[in-house]
Amino acid sequence: MDQRRWAAVKRLRADGSEIFSVDMFRSANLDDVDTKGAPRTSRLRYVAENDEIVAYFSHTQRYDDGVRHQGGFVGRVSGAGTLEVLDDWWGSHNLDQRLVQEGSSIALVGLGDAFPEGIFYGLAAPRMRTTVIYPLASSGNGATNGQLGGIVDLGDVFLVPFVTNRSVPQDLDAGAWPDIDPAVSMQIREAAANGTDVGILRVPKSGTLPMAGLTATWIEIQRGTNARIQRLKSARYGDGGLTLLAWAEGVGTGRNPMLSYFTMVIDQQGAVCQPRTPLDGKFAFTAGDDIVRGPDGKLVWANVQGTTIQVVTLTPG
Repeated sequence: MDQRRWAAVKRLRADGSEIFSVDMFRSANLDDVDTKGAPRTSRLRYVAENDEIVAYFSHTQRYDDGVRHQGGFVGRVSGAGTLEVLDDWWGSHNLDQRLVQEGSSIALVGLGDAFPEGIFYGLAAPRMRTTVIYPLASSGNGATNGQLGGIVDLGDVFLVPFVTNRSVPQDLDAGAWPDIDPAVSMQIREAAANGTDVGILRVPKSGTLPMAGLTATWIEIQRGTNARIQRLKSARYGDGGLTLLAWAEGVGTGRNPMLSYFTMVIDQQGAVCQPRTPLDGKFAFTAGDDIVRGPDGKLVWANVQGTTIQVVTLTPG
């Protein structure tokens, strides 16, 4: 059980000294109703235009049913150290998080398996709204048949790549807590752990999103035999509306399967512009970090080689 009882954002000087530390939440214990804890997966973004940080992460909260339920937390911290909580329960369960900055605005996506179910979208603002852009089979107790691959700003649309396993019907549902069908839940959980298909969603920046969700375009990545797709990443590639996809393929059982790494470049419609290309293991990427696009257009990520943290830079050709 995760016993952490607080989450904070700190601002530091170049020499490492602290300017301020702001609690996103801090609980005296994890037993009382409404206490928050267990911050886990997260994304942060510094917005230079407003001199603020937007924090988006998962956590748990004790409800009056005696259960610690899991959900998302979104808040922004000003350059002066003032916290504004935008939503302390955005998506339940919010299993994974991604965000992208456009000017002074932040767009977010989440992966939910209860309220809502599937991939959902919103803008970081007071009284945030939740729109499901792609429903997915959901277990209701911590698993959704999908993995988020990022959110990429392509000018008039946001591109949202994701992984799923299309052997399971998109509308399969194990029920609502606590009345979960264990067999259906396990079927969804196993599918989620064995991703086979990569899709992209195009989220328009203007107009009303369809209530029934967006239509996915499927990318033929030529997955290896018996391989499962993991660690899908995405970033804008160059200045022509292209997107880099990068992913790992795992073969074998257990916690440490054999991983191989690949890249591909696609256009906004999903057409392949640069085919599947093997990536040397020394340029591998971790599960919890994004590929970052710098002001000069170069793509950067980090990994660990032995006992050394290595920064990898890819210059679009």
